[in-house]
Amino acid sequence: MRALSVLYWIPVLAVATYMSFGFSTHKMWGVIILVVMTLVSFIVSWKLSELEFNSWYHEILMCGTDKISMSISILSNADQSRSWWMLAFEAYFGILIKFVNPACIIVFIFEGLAADLKQPFGITQGVLPVIASIYVFIAILIIFGPMMMCDYQEMFMHNVEKEFSADDIFETKARIKTKLKSKFVSMKAGNMGKGTDQSQNSAIELTSKPAEVPATVAAENV
Repeated sequence: MRALSVLYWIPVLAVATYMSFGFSTHKMWGVIILVVMTLVSFIVSWKLSELEFNSWYHEILMCGTDKISMSISILSNADQSRSWWMLAFEAYFGILIKFVNPACIIVFIFEGLAADLKQPFGITQGVLPVIASIYVFIAILIIFGPMMMCDYQEMFMHNVEKEFSADDIFETKARIKTKLKSKFVSMKAGNMGKGTDQSQNSAIELTSKPAEVPATVAAENV
C-alpha cells in the first residue's frame, strides 16, 4: 500500500503543479501522464505485495472503499445475494473515490491558486462576489439547519450490520478457498511421497531378490 500511495501521489502533485503553473496549454498530456502513472502504480503495488490478484484487489487497491461499495450494492437485493453487476459497480465506485476524484480536486485547487496569484478574484467586481456568497450561505443552512430543527428522535429501522454482510461473505469464502487449496496441495504432496516410497521399495525388492534360473538351463547343468 505504501508503494501505491507514493507512486500515485507524487505524479499527481507534480503534474498538477506543472499543469497549473507551467504548461497550462498542454493539459491533455498531463491527463495522459496521470493515467499511465496510476496504472504503473497498480502494477508495482501488486508485484511488491506478492499476493494473488483477487486478494491484492480487495485488501490493497480497494482498501477503504470496498466495504462501503459492498454495503451500497448489497442493498439492491432483499435476500442479500450478490448480482453480476455488483463487482463492476464496486470497482467503478472505488476507483473514482480513491484515484479519480482526488486527482481532479488537486488540479482544481492548483488552478484556482494559480489564477488567484495571477489576478486576484479574477474578473469579478462590485456586488458579484456578494451575490455569489448567498449560495454558500444557503448551502450551509440546508446542510446544518435540519440538525438543529429536528425535535424528535429519528425512527431508524434499518439493520446496519447487514450492510457489511457482503464483505463478511467474501472473506469467509476466501478463507475456505485458501484452506481447501492448502489442504489439496498437502494431500498431493503426500500422495507423491507415497508413490516415491513405493517405487523405491519395489526397486529394492528387485535388486535384493535372487535371479531365477530357468528349468531348461538347470537340467542342462545337471
